[in-house]
Amino acid sequence: MFCTQCGSPQPQDASFCAKCGHTQSDQTGGGPLAPPVQPDNSAGLAYAPIKTYLAESIIVTILCCWPIGIPAIVYAARATGAAGAGRRADAEEAALEARKWVIRAVIAGVVVIIGYMIVVVIAQTRPSAASP
Repeated sequence: MFCTQCGSPQPQDASFCAKCGHTQSDQTGGGPLAPPVQPDNSAGLAYAPIKTYLAESIIVTILCCWPIGIPAIVYAARATGAAGAGRRADAEEAALEARKWVIRAVIAGVVVIIGYMIVVVIAQTRPSAASP
């Protein structure tokens, strides 16, 4: 048998749930009960918080590539605002865009750093024009 409140398995003769403390006396019937069906969240139940990527956007803007990091911050701010206003679909969409821009900024930053290293290595291995 399962707890009607939290769905954890319970002994057949349990009068309360060992996990959540819910009274099990309201269960009738002889057989074991199935775990409760998860709600479809159409009644406005709480969702897991949305990751907005605001911190990551600020970090890549400062450390990697600021022209590409700025759109990441804009989308992350939109996601934060939409989540605060209860518009979950808009918040998820903006967070996804922010994530894309964060990834683009990281890639651009890595490409620039590697390109700079290549230029430095080539400049160091080339003979100087002033040397006879």
